[in-house]
Amino acid sequence: MSFDIEQHFKDSLAQIPTQVKQSRDEDLPTPDYPLHEGYGVGDLNRGGGELITITDGLLSDNQLSDSFSRETISDTNRILIDGALREVGIDALAFYKSYRYLNEEPHKGKWGIFYNEIGLAFLQSSIQSEYPNCLNAKELAHGFLQAHERYHFKFDLYALSLEAHMKVWLYQPLHRAFRNHQIYLVEEALANRDVLEWAKRKQKKNPKPKNFKDFVSSYMKLQPGAYARFDEDEYELSGELAANLFDLNFAKSARRKDQAHWVSQVPADLLKKKYCPEYLVRGLGLNHWIKPTWAMPPVTEISETDSFRNKLATKYSNCREQWENTKIKLKNYPALRGLDFKKWTKDPECWSVRVNDNFRAHLSRLPNRSGGWLAEEFGPHKAMGHG
Repeated sequence: MSFDIEQHFKDSLAQIPTQVKQSRDEDLPTPDYPLHEGYGVGDLNRGGGELITITDGLLSDNQLSDSFSRETISDTNRILIDGALREVGIDALAFYKSYRYLNEEPHKGKWGIFYNEIGLAFLQSSIQSEYPNCLNAKELAHGFLQAHERYHFKFDLYALSLEAHMKVWLYQPLHRAFRNHQIYLVEEALANRDVLEWAKRKQKKNPKPKNFKDFVSSYMKLQPGAYARFDEDEYELSGELAANLFDLNFAKSARRKDQAHWVSQVPADLLKKKYCPEYLVRGLGLNHWIKPTWAMPPVTEISETDSFRNKLATKYSNCREQWENTKIKLKNYPALRGLDFKKWTKDPECWSVRVNDNFRAHLSRLPNRSGGWLAEEFGPHKAMGHG
């Protein structure tokens, strides 16, 4: 008799007595993080489009059309995706919907992992741009997104087992509490950590493309909030998520170290790829997934403060030419991966750009001047607060 994952969800959730009610949103504690524009599974109109079933987690050659190449992705879509990666993370390209929300939008009656075809093709083209001779860019793009979203599936199953044992609701209160703080939920850090572990396994098995795990790591460092915390200590991250889940303790210092080793531990038999449905969403424009306000901001002019110019004229004069080249690159294409141009986590009004392996610059947008920026700080990575 084959295992029925959906029946497993039904039976486990049925273990919670009907008199145990979910906490109301207004009664949930507030995460100890800044408010961020909400971005949950149902926030945007991500329903509709043609759903193509991906069998057993393997994307076949004919499911993602070869017509989706680097040359055919429009500049508008590229700007939207580059900005969304920095604003809301990799879930702008694919998302996991729990069986718990089966009868809710988007894609009512379906659950699992949903990939936007344009987003998947964009990631494929990013890999091909970095590795022109790569023959399996499509497979790698799918594997990248799959590894992230399957962590959400794994964490869902882990929470489900706790709920059935403790007879309480845990998963939904946690995600409702982070409704307006989504990018700071440490679950995203651990999901991206699984992506890095996947990339390491791929590279160990096949060293080509060369340094692929470094490409993956830098791609994830562009992402906001908890998404970029994937390289922190796993024990600490897991302890934080345990405190979030068990205690609804959302302080930045919250830890449940007694549970840290067990977070997301699920029997391997439950994690077979065939148990988590996957769908390619075709024919649904990115405007259904990505808000226009998330688009990559243009860079048309860059002014410099007096202190910025003085540093480059004296203490860091050897970096002047590299800074001039950086300005040219920012104006041509600010999302160029080597620039690592992104919001600075310690000041959301400030953006940071890599000038070389040792130095960065901080810029802020000029008010009422579209594409206008002011370069304010320049210095070594550590001195600028980048670790």
